[in-house]
Amino acid sequence: MQTKGLSKRKRSKWNSFWLDGKRYTIKELSHKFDISLDALRSRVKRNPGTHIGELLYSTGSRVRMGIQYEHNGVSKTCEEWSRVYPHLTANRIRQRFKQGVSLDEPLVRKDKAIPDPNWDAELPFFDLDLQLKTTIESYRKKGWSDDDIVVKIKGSTQA
Repeated sequence: MQTKGLSKRKRSKWNSFWLDGKRYTIKELSHKFDISLDALRSRVKRNPGTHIGELLYSTGSRVRMGIQYEHNGVSKTCEEWSRVYPHLTANRIRQRFKQGVSLDEPLVRKDKAIPDPNWDAELPFFDLDLQLKTTIESYRKKGWSDDDIVVKIKGSTQA
């Protein structure tokens, strides 16, 4: 037997809320205050006796958008600096400020670069006979016969 206004499903005790004299569902509150539905549900479940108005706060972004960094006498957030320096991401700019590296310096750090590359130096000698000898020895250690080794080496040189 069903009475008027009640459904067969049991309604959750946090299905609808009164706020400023108007009734809202949790989904409507989520959209109105731009809060994730899951976050709002979680807050309501964790704080059962709290008025819904106290749970409608928005948390800050995970990225520290409000912190101002000064460069060349101008103070901006990392996101704003990334628009001025499009080749640097906001995270890279934040790293540079924390490390004390200027935004005007090149992307490659000078202390990490090769100090004096010697391009005129002679390259090390590659001994093909020695390479062939070590290859044959390694195949013999694996138990290959000389005929199998010859077939393998001829096959690899023709490819």
